[in-house]
Amino acid sequence: MFDLGTLLLALTVVELVMAAVLLLFAATGQKVDGIVELALALLVGSLGCLAAAAAAATRNPLLLYIASVSFVVIFVMMARAMRRLQGEAPRKRMEAAIVLIALALDGWFVLGSFNVVGMFVVNSALFAVITALTAADLLAERRAELRPGCRVLGLLFVVFSLFMVFRALVRPFIENNTGPFPQVTLIDLIAGFVSIAAAIVWTVGFLWTVCSRSAYRLKRANADLERFSGAVAHDLKAPLNSIIGFLGIMKKTPGGIADAEALEYLDSATAAAWRMNEFIDDLLERAVGINTNQAFSSVDTAECSRDAEKNLHSQLARTGGIIATVGLPTVLGSKAQLTRLFQNLYDNALKYRSPDRQPVITVTATAQNDGVAFSISDNGLGIPAEAQQSVFNYMERGGTANGESGSGVGLAECKRIVESHGGAIWVESGIGGGSVFHFTVKQPAVQSVSLHPRN
Repeated sequence: MFDLGTLLLALTVVELVMAAVLLLFAATGQKVDGIVELALALLVGSLGCLAAAAAAATRNPLLLYIASVSFVVIFVMMARAMRRLQGEAPRKRMEAAIVLIALALDGWFVLGSFNVVGMFVVNSALFAVITALTAADLLAERRAELRPGCRVLGLLFVVFSLFMVFRALVRPFIENNTGPFPQVTLIDLIAGFVSIAAAIVWTVGFLWTVCSRSAYRLKRANADLERFSGAVAHDLKAPLNSIIGFLGIMKKTPGGIADAEALEYLDSATAAAWRMNEFIDDLLERAVGINTNQAFSSVDTAECSRDAEKNLHSQLARTGGIIATVGLPTVLGSKAQLTRLFQNLYDNALKYRSPDRQPVITVTATAQNDGVAFSISDNGLGIPAEAQQSVFNYMERGGTANGESGSGVGLAECKRIVESHGGAIWVESGIGGGSVFHFTVKQPAVQSVSLHPRN
């Protein structure tokens, strides 16, 4: 027979040691979102184990009540740590509701009716709800740098949630002694082991995910430097083509052109050259690491779209392309990078246009709790299903682009830019049915999204 008090004291030591390690890691100055919440969860867990051990030794209902509520707080803090890891805002209302439910129902079952089995059922149900929601968040993660670790963590949360559902359903039917402290049955001991083991495994998984994310970012940064020359060449083509196109019109117009019209073309060529110069500065800064931890500012994405359209003026005029935007918002980000993002997606739509119809590009945006979701749709040739995963890889193309030149860099740069803004990008397409590129831009919880009227 297990000595429950001794077991709980041992678990207290384990959780205290792990909490101390996490706090020391946080004290090194490395910014890891969620690590403080994780350490606090383990500290609360250690206090809960101490209270439970004391309750088992003294048969004090108040100590048992404190322990039971503490265990609920552990899982609330664990869930918050995982959301912080994903860059999401905590569900404060839900957290408060769960803690209040635990305070009320555990108080009734432990201090009021002395029904400890009821306490076990209530807490198991609350644990199942918390971990199921956390699992859903983790498994929905799209960002490549977090996806592997979040998938593993999500599956672990799913397993634990299912176990707690099972316990909540079967525990009322397991015989036990009557009185304020009924005998702890085997399933309760198993649940205790599983809960503490889960907290430890989740902590290890959290740290592994953080390390994997750092390794991914380092690998991506090195790859970005290697691809720097190709990205520069690609991003400068559009404004350079505009300059060449405007100057060509001036040279070939029969009988010359009016002074006002000449000045308009020269102004457009000059503006394109300045935008090209901004792109060069931005890319050079990124190559030497200046923008690695850049502070984003407020950016009007409608303005980014207009600048991208100006850079593609000659391609739009030659193909008869139309760009329609609806409700583009203001977000936190890099204006130069977001302009390049829109430009590359528009340029891609024009290259892969259908020869049978006028190119039409439609851009929409939808506000979300943690940012904005953009959709850029076209009526072009579409992308084969087998190529849709690889189009965002460097030096790979999704099909024939009407004889247009391309290096397979544009969509890969789009992915890099979106991920640098904390989002994800993907495509939905079918042969002959056009393509819809979706991407998200994450924002801090304090930043509100301002949706503009139709542009």
